[in-house]
Amino acid sequence: MASFYHALFLPSVFNGLFLAIATKTGIDFSPSGIGLMIFDIFQPLVNEHNVSLFRSVEIMLLLLPWISYVLVVIKFGIKGLVIFGIILLVSYVVFNYFLN
Repeated sequence: MASFYHALFLPSVFNGLFLAIATKTGIDFSPSGIGLMIFDIFQPLVNEHNVSLFRSVEIMLLLLPWISYVLVVIKFGIKGLVIFGIILLVSYVVFNYFLN
């Protein structure tokens, strides 16, 4: 039986990188963080007619990282989430050390 846990490696390494950059700079460079930055730029242009659409997309961008964790649990189970978390923490420590 082939193991598909190697599919968790790249996403968890990228999450560790984004977390290390956010820790060092205070700026969220993850895909959802970039989307939220773009939405903050356009927030003055939002009028009362499209504020509900604007808020719903903003909430979806906030929930995007948590949805990815739920998808990991659905696809790989709790064992996959533990492996994802361990790789994320190791990559965070490595990137945090080298981003000095």
